[in-house]
Amino acid sequence: MTLAEGDSFLVELERNLEVPAGAGMLYLAYLPPLFDAAAANRMNDAFEVALVDPDGRPLTYTIQGVDGLTPAGLSQPAVLPASPDSFFNHTQTQDPFAAPGAEVRRRNTGGYVLRADIRHLAPSSRARLILRLINNDRDRQSAVEILDLHFVADLEVPFFPGSPPPAFSLLAPSANTVSPSQTTVSVHPRTPASRSADRNLLAQQALDSLGPPLLVVETPTDTASLSLGALCVAGVALARRPPTGQPDTGPNRVTSVVVNGVAVEVLDHVGNFFTKLAVVPGRNLLVVTATDAYEQTSTQTLAVHGVSDILGSLLDRLHSALCL
Repeated sequence: MTLAEGDSFLVELERNLEVPAGAGMLYLAYLPPLFDAAAANRMNDAFEVALVDPDGRPLTYTIQGVDGLTPAGLSQPAVLPASPDSFFNHTQTQDPFAAPGAEVRRRNTGGYVLRADIRHLAPSSRARLILRLINNDRDRQSAVEILDLHFVADLEVPFFPGSPPPAFSLLAPSANTVSPSQTTVSVHPRTPASRSADRNLLAQQALDSLGPPLLVVETPTDTASLSLGALCVAGVALARRPPTGQPDTGPNRVTSVVVNGVAVEVLDHVGNFFTKLAVVPGRNLLVVTATDAYEQTSTQTLAVHGVSDILGSLLDRLHSALCL
């Protein structure tokens, strides 16, 4: 199955899915996109994947986040920001990148594998998988070949960074809309239910104390060995009570999170953040800093080790075995 650009700005392929009992992951394999580089000085083509409910609401974390947030994809050369519902984007000249709760890596036999955690979806949940080829230039020959698409049993699924997706905190709350978590999403028995309890505990701890922001980097872990390519840095930053003696200007809040001096791509209204970085061979130092409205800062420093794709694949298999 191949998506071909032709003279269209947008080529989409949709498939209606029903989550089977015992499924824990959606697996998609594709060959390296054949991006046509004939057009010059234009925004590059991109291949995207989205998983939404029957009404079009995302069932995963998304790359772009909510309106008003700095979108992913601000890089040189200029590329289009990811579509609002996409959890995966592979843009010409850029490393492929998946939102928290999903992972992309190279296949040993060529191409890429995209894996998305769906343990938060109840059996028989209905979803729409959308594959897109976006072409914002004047060339005509870009194409992506899909090799495989199937569900993977829950017991075979490792925990990716940010997985399983929590209750869609990146979706803007509204009294007039219904969250996907109220319709098609349920907590699976293997889902770490302690995650929500831990977040509530952190939030209460922040409200009950003074000082700089409470900063927790959830992924990656310090000293982790990771495959080369795009890395997802994700976590939570919570503001504490305003400093004593400061004018009462309302609740304190986290105003920015930066990684190695660059603002993260998504920081939502409850402090969840994530961004992407490139993993290079050897030691990669990550310095994460959160700043609140009173310019108080917290910093967490960690180091990860970039390894070859073959070694990364072996480490993934070991991680999968440990998660069973």
